[in-house]
Amino acid sequence: MRGRNFHRFPIPRVIADIADARRRGARVIFIVDDNITLDVQRFRDLCGAIVEAGLTDIDYMVQGMTSAIAAHGEELAPLMRKAGFRYVFLGIENILENDLAFLKAGAKNATREAGRRTGNASQMAVDLLHQHGMFVIGGLIVGNPDDTPDAIAANLQFARKHVDWPYIQHPTPYPGTPMTRDFVERDLIVNVRVEEYDGTTAVTRTAHLPASEVEFLRWKAERWMKLRHLPAVLRHDPGSSCATAAACSRIPSAAARGDRFSASRAAARCSSAIARFANASAITWTGRIRSAAASPLPRPRCRPPAR
Repeated sequence: MRGRNFHRFPIPRVIADIADARRRGARVIFIVDDNITLDVQRFRDLCGAIVEAGLTDIDYMVQGMTSAIAAHGEELAPLMRKAGFRYVFLGIENILENDLAFLKAGAKNATREAGRRTGNASQMAVDLLHQHGMFVIGGLIVGNPDDTPDAIAANLQFARKHVDWPYIQHPTPYPGTPMTRDFVERDLIVNVRVEEYDGTTAVTRTAHLPASEVEFLRWKAERWMKLRHLPAVLRHDPGSSCATAAACSRIPSAAARGDRFSASRAAARCSSAIARFANASAITWTGRIRSAAASPLPRPRCRPPAR
């Protein structure tokens, strides 16, 4: 998307920017390098400079590559955690080799020994980050041309089991890309209005599933992953828990009935209640969830939600 070149600011300039942001009240900083692990040594130097400058009281969020984390994580992960890195976005993309090949993401998600590919790096990268107290924001793409329900389920199950915060998208056939040619040749594009492309709306079908089903599978799994710590959150805040529980209690029954409209409406109300409850960004909400899970309080008694 941006070509094959990138520009790096000197480490002292980066440290000066971080210090300036902290003076202005920043407590969380997202370092937006599209892939900070392209230069592992520079990332090591940055971690050391943050520690030396005493800027470790900030929670840092960063984007990295699974193969680099898997290869260098034993040394890199402790440095990251010491410097204050807490949230790591991993472009996992997909855990199936055929899908990785289609997405041209095989190289960045492979482990290697003696120059040969030996497996998928996603699991190793996630484990190393978790071992050192960091949270994984996992980016996955489902709905590739040959995806079956089982293929999508395998990726969603991996995310449910190993990812702390899911970021699941669909392949998007932007004009002029090789991906678009593949979808056009197979007549899999169902929406050609580029202005409606947002990554989370399925605009292509697969050879086995309509676009609506692909989107529903992603939506259902992602909602449950984002709400899986809800019981601990509700126990943690007695003042808000009853209203939030009532708003969220209708999702399971609607989903079980296959009533997508009711499930979607219930999920929207639930999300709104959680947003009011958290009164903060997604990162702060994640922090409150983790805090709640670590030290749960007794859950208050609530009246059953009105039917």
